[in-house]
Amino acid sequence: MTLMGDKALELALSNGDIKIDPAPEAIKAASIDMRLGPEAFLGTGTEIIDLEQRRLLTIPPGEMALVNTLEKIQIGPSYAGAIGLRSFYARKGIDLLAGPQIDPGFRGRLHVALVNLSPVEVSIAYREPMITVIFHDLGSPVDHPYGSTLGDEYAEQDELTGTEIDDIRQHRGYAMSEVIREMAALSSNVGELRNSVDGYIKTSDKVMRRSETYLQIFLAAVLTLIGVIAAYGIAHI
Repeated sequence: MTLMGDKALELALSNGDIKIDPAPEAIKAASIDMRLGPEAFLGTGTEIIDLEQRRLLTIPPGEMALVNTLEKIQIGPSYAGAIGLRSFYARKGIDLLAGPQIDPGFRGRLHVALVNLSPVEVSIAYREPMITVIFHDLGSPVDHPYGSTLGDEYAEQDELTGTEIDDIRQHRGYAMSEVIREMAALSSNVGELRNSVDGYIKTSDKVMRRSETYLQIFLAAVLTLIGVIAAYGIAHI
């Protein structure tokens, strides 16, 4: 198995051994970039996002997004691929969840999951280069290319499927983005409670200080009255 460089990739594309539609904008030294496609689904969402209309995918902190690529790919039986995330997005805190490889014979759009591990939103524009794919020349065709046997359910499935969406929605557990929102709300509530307690303490302090003042005035008045009574008594002895 040989990692294919730019010359080998150009030859395979020109011969039709590897087909990419639309054609890649550029072939790198040993990889080809794939762009964000027309569909996305957020793990806490309720419907598929039409990025041809929306034009921008925004992934909240801790959220998972299922996306497909703009490009449709067809790999001959003598080739295999591997998917990676562009380092540009890795530095922003995005992680890529995908299968270990693109099997020989695969046809269709690539479907991958992205997870935002950063504490801030990350946005990806429609048709923006998102993932990078490297290709291997196996040297000879495989006996059972992908799509030729039962269980190869992703063959020629361009749109996001209900099964994939259900996997994210029903089996994701409590999404980290929800945890972050709940913690933010809890922090806000705690802050409001603290402000209320601080206000109560300040009010109580004022009441106590006023009470002490009133008590001092009362005691002074009582002492004055006692003095007057004492003086009056002495004067009439």
